[in-house]
Amino acid sequence: MEFVTLPINVWLDTEFFSADWTIVLNSQKAFRVNSKVLARYSRYFYKLFASAIRTAQPAMTAVTYSDPLDFSNLMAYLHYIDEHRDSERVPTETNAADDSMNEQFLGSLMQDADLLKRRLSLAKHFEIPFLIDAIVSTAIKKLSPYNCWMVMTTAVDPECNCKLLYDFAKDFILEHFVAATEQPQFVKLCSGEQLCELIDSKYLNVPAEIVIFDVICRWIETEQLDRSKYFCDLVHRMRHFMITDTQLQEMSAHHLAQTAEWQSILSTYFGKDRTADSSERQQSRLPRQAAFLCCGSVPYNVVSREQVVQVFNPILSEMVVHSNFSPATNFRTIEAVCLHLDNLVYVIGGVTCQDENCFKTSREVHIFDLRLRIWRPGTPLSNSRTQACGCVCDGLIYVMGGTKEFNSYFKFRYSSLGIVEQYNPATGLWRPRQNMLVTRVAASAASLNGMVYVCMGAWHSSMEQYDCQNDQWTLLTATLPVELVGFSLVAFDNCLYAIGGRKHRKSIGTKEVYCYNAEEQSWSKTAPLLSKRMYHSATVLNGYIYVFGGEAETFGGLSQKEAQLSVQRWNPSQESWTLCKPASCTSPGTFVSDLCFLGCCTISGCDYIEPLLNH
Repeated sequence: MEFVTLPINVWLDTEFFSADWTIVLNSQKAFRVNSKVLARYSRYFYKLFASAIRTAQPAMTAVTYSDPLDFSNLMAYLHYIDEHRDSERVPTETNAADDSMNEQFLGSLMQDADLLKRRLSLAKHFEIPFLIDAIVSTAIKKLSPYNCWMVMTTAVDPECNCKLLYDFAKDFILEHFVAATEQPQFVKLCSGEQLCELIDSKYLNVPAEIVIFDVICRWIETEQLDRSKYFCDLVHRMRHFMITDTQLQEMSAHHLAQTAEWQSILSTYFGKDRTADSSERQQSRLPRQAAFLCCGSVPYNVVSREQVVQVFNPILSEMVVHSNFSPATNFRTIEAVCLHLDNLVYVIGGVTCQDENCFKTSREVHIFDLRLRIWRPGTPLSNSRTQACGCVCDGLIYVMGGTKEFNSYFKFRYSSLGIVEQYNPATGLWRPRQNMLVTRVAASAASLNGMVYVCMGAWHSSMEQYDCQNDQWTLLTATLPVELVGFSLVAFDNCLYAIGGRKHRKSIGTKEVYCYNAEEQSWSKTAPLLSKRMYHSATVLNGYIYVFGGEAETFGGLSQKEAQLSVQRWNPSQESWTLCKPASCTSPGTFVSDLCFLGCCTISGCDYIEPLLNH
């Protein structure tokens, strides 16, 4: 529907456009209305009243609508909204979000498909743009795996035909496909055409392609007589090159595959050359999240600095390397804090290298704009430091601890810092916050449930918690049985995971992983890494923890075998670590992330990730 800005001065200034009118609905019931109110919000009524004025008719007009009760509710709603609106602007759904009238008119939309349909039809019939916006906004805020199918089906109903709402519901289903297809409404409301459209999309978010086959079979089995005709078309739309031979055997054993059509599918789409599929289906699904890695150092050569950006695709387990962003990446940094906030990646502090003989700790901040794909300088820290730790909490950046000395491996206890700085992206300024209770260097930090946690460092086994609202640190009673540096701390599933690291008085990394339960306030040992690792990076992607790079021992680098294990994934359902293999599932890949001190963070949003993966 076209959104029209009404020429308010036409009805506001004319003497003929009086406020009091009578509308006769369906030649039966009369409504006394304020014509200026209706004309303000409705293109339909504006044209109706204007036509009556031009023909010198009395302040009365006739309207036909199928549902008198809905019409009566609409009249009451528009007049109520007008009384409570900001005098300078047309109201929106949020202006009256807490009002009882607004709740009565819009509050139950997501529990009643018929009500949603009637409200959309009403807004469309009487051409009320702000009401359509209000309905769509309400629906978007309350979308869930349970009601998304109802919303998408209603949005394509001919009486509603709301493409904006359909697109939002479709995108929600693409992102939450597994949860959405587990709901009873999926098999009841989803059509074959809609399921084909979803499976075709590169934005479909699934942990593995085989999951789609299970969804197809479940949908067909509900009404097999009518839906079996879609089987071949739906399977055809899968990404066949991402199906392993073992998974193909599982598919072939399903009772729906015991047909002549399945043999045709096997020969056409699952032959030896699976790349013979259409170019669109040769492309992998686009991940909703990816890992952004930058800087870093070759483990056995501390002078070497990598100036490339690497983006890890968790679906294909592939790393895409960029070295030509504009302007050129002209800073050489390791041991920096790397964080993502509001589609910007921040590289904070660390050690910079001008040449082989010039190393210095830095207060510089470099910002990578994911939308423009360029680097730019940011507001520097108040203090230069390296091997600090940081995290994002409640939309603000926190950087804690570190040291002012480069490569002070044997001076950790004496050169560590306790200072804390907070960065507000709205103002672009840093400000000091309360110092930590313990000075820490080479520690790690994460945010969980609105709190900042800083753990261990040289040489401590303690952890402290920061209350962002009250600017207050608390030393927690739960301590680890080890003292670590060069480890990673990530928040995952209401727990904190301390992964790998270098133990006190040791020159080699550890496989050990510890889990902190925030509710029980205790540490426990969990499944170890596949190989020893320290000075690595870790982040959470699509419900899994990923570990990148690092070194096995001081200045020792990674062996060829360990290099192949440089990207490992924690699977929470199996409570185990697995090696990330390429999508072809033929052999482990060799990753360019075999670096230590990598800056690493999770980036989100298909619009930002897709250009970085298409390099």
